[in-house]
Amino acid sequence: MRIRILCCLLCFQAYLFGQNSYVFNRFSTADGLNTNKVKCVWQDSTGFLWIGTEVGIQRFDGRKFISYVGPENYQLPPSIGVDQILDAGNGNLWLLQGGQIGKFNTVDFHYTTVPIRSYGSIPPRSEFKLFIDSKKQVFLCASKYGLLWYDAKSNAFVESNLPIKIPRGWGVSSLFEDKLSGEYWICSEQGLAVYMSTKGEVFHRLNNPDNIPLLNNKDINNSGDFIKDKNGTWWLTYWDYNPHKEHRFYCITPPNQINFLRIQQEAFHPQKNILFLDKFWKPVAVKYGSGRKFPVEL
Repeated sequence: MRIRILCCLLCFQAYLFGQNSYVFNRFSTADGLNTNKVKCVWQDSTGFLWIGTEVGIQRFDGRKFISYVGPENYQLPPSIGVDQILDAGNGNLWLLQGGQIGKFNTVDFHYTTVPIRSYGSIPPRSEFKLFIDSKKQVFLCASKYGLLWYDAKSNAFVESNLPIKIPRGWGVSSLFEDKLSGEYWICSEQGLAVYMSTKGEVFHRLNNPDNIPLLNNKDINNSGDFIKDKNGTWWLTYWDYNPHKEHRFYCITPPNQINFLRIQQEAFHPQKNILFLDKFWKPVAVKYGSGRKFPVEL
């Protein structure tokens, strides 16, 4: 089995390098990185790469890394881990750093803290994630609390007048928007839910009048990420708390089918002709069929 997996990996690598002439370089502190521990990367519209490290943000222009320092009275991003970088428009970047959020202006390099104004106290062990939908609405997911969104008038993340609904009492780990249907898929430690904007209602396992198959899956009681690719395939990661298994699974639903492929991380299923490679809990696959090898486009 190990030999077979290795062969598949080699074929996949050969395919990638045969189709595209990619050159990979390795950068480290010797090249100007402030640390070798990189958490996220974002490329802006001008081509600059913004690097989120464990000790702050840097910019890479293709030749050198730039760090940002200034006088004590000048507001710069905190020199702590940057978990997420997203486009905030008008030359600004959203920076998520633990439980702290701010906007960083890439023109004058000024940083502005954006407060979180929740109704209740957010548990200290909550994990945060930003999500921007097709309407440019910015959401803040709090895994052990719920959902907030950015209110430009108050320049804060608030709970009032949320554009979408979530199940009462649920925390939110991540969101996914299906732009064609207007559905918002809600991943949570409590399970999986979907908000249907056409109906203005949220559905989950205990409220599923349309009998959506994925919501009926009793194994999905702690979902982490949800993606729907351009072929209509649903990809979901979730955690199985069975003491004999206790690890994360991928749940894949092919288009127009109600069968689920329950695949353990880095597992190869020759019957389904799918190879899972990602070790960071993100679903990546290679399908083998008809004598061709090609990556799934997400």
